[in-house]
Amino acid sequence: MGFGKLGAGAFGRGGVVGGKSAGIRLSGSSFTANAAQNTAIGTLSVVGGTGTYTFTLTDSHSSAVQVAGTNGVNLQVGSAASSAGSFNITVHASNGAGSTFDRTFLITATSVVPSGGAPFGLLMAILQ
Repeated sequence: MGFGKLGAGAFGRGGVVGGKSAGIRLSGSSFTANAAQNTAIGTLSVVGGTGTYTFTLTDSHSSAVQVAGTNGVNLQVGSAASSAGSFNITVHASNGAGSTFDRTFLITATSVVPSGGAPFGLLMAILQ
């Protein structure tokens, strides 16, 4: 399960190491609704772990997002189109030597807003 000593006799996973919280980090968590597959969302990393981690999704919200790149460090738009809104994904990180982390992230698909200010779908409805 990958427990490690965190100081002062405390044991745990996902605690504080050297003043920083240990666990999985994501550099960005939003993308434009209905963006093309493979559009970058953010980069995954582990803070407070040792070794090289491989990232997998244990819940990708019906293929709306996917991991790619060496060890799956890039979070990208997946094969399913996403309408505007937010959803959760769960990321698993493992270094292959017993150290693992899991974290749930809130991902947001934002509406396309043209320069006039109205969402794209509303603009298309008005034009029809």
